[in-house]
Amino acid sequence: MKIIATADVHLGMKFSSYTTTQAELAEERFSALERVVDAGNERDADLLVVAGDLFHRLGVAAKIVERAASILDRFTGAAVLVLPGNHDYIAAEGDRLWTQFREASGDRTLVLDRPGSFDLSLYDLPATVLAAPCDSQHSPTHRLSWATDFAVPDGHRTIGVAHGSVDGLTLDSEGNYFPMDRRLLASLPADLWIVGHTHRHHDVRDARLVVPGTPEADGFDCPVPGSAALITVDASGGYRAEALPTGRFQFAEVSVTLDDPEGARSEAEL
Repeated sequence: MKIIATADVHLGMKFSSYTTTQAELAEERFSALERVVDAGNERDADLLVVAGDLFHRLGVAAKIVERAASILDRFTGAAVLVLPGNHDYIAAEGDRLWTQFREASGDRTLVLDRPGSFDLSLYDLPATVLAAPCDSQHSPTHRLSWATDFAVPDGHRTIGVAHGSVDGLTLDSEGNYFPMDRRLLASLPADLWIVGHTHRHHDVRDARLVVPGTPEADGFDCPVPGSAALITVDASGGYRAEALPTGRFQFAEVSVTLDDPEGARSEAEL
């Protein structure tokens, strides 16, 4: 089984601090998602997984939601799985965002909207997804406890999809972002975990953990190019992960020293 995985796309991000390139940066989020879909199609991926924060906030415009659904619908594999993250969480007081997304999406798109298991047999895939979506922007606890005693169906590969900080990988000193321990992930009954929130790509073998990273850098705190992850799961449950470059922009601070080669000149000359 081949999986193309992404996370932290943040469609609808306004980039208000970047006045000269604001529109271009906002548009590039959509272009990056298109490149992820194209990369999956070119490699005959079976699944496209978005591990949280497809959208930057709950109140994004309907046209953004519809455009995202249209881009994902171009994926030619068996199914698209979309997990709500801490920016586009499942809201207890109302679910306008994900209702709009479902209505705009094709029948091969599945929203992982509850902690629990999702059987992919409906999409002709012998696989079960263990999902841990976010239900708020911040939380001191993860949403994985339910999976401790999960019984894997016979003949199924199991894929965990979650969103939140991971010890040793993510800066979360106060533990506000659904913190997960790598030992916990390794102990749960999944062949691998695909986890969003950390914008840099990681492949942590001892935890069977792949962090796809953001597909496009979104600020100076993201000093690496954008990427997606191509994951191949074999019949025995082992996996291989490859980082695919998807980003076009990169933020960098440049210091320049200006020097007068002829020596200092007077203020009048300057």
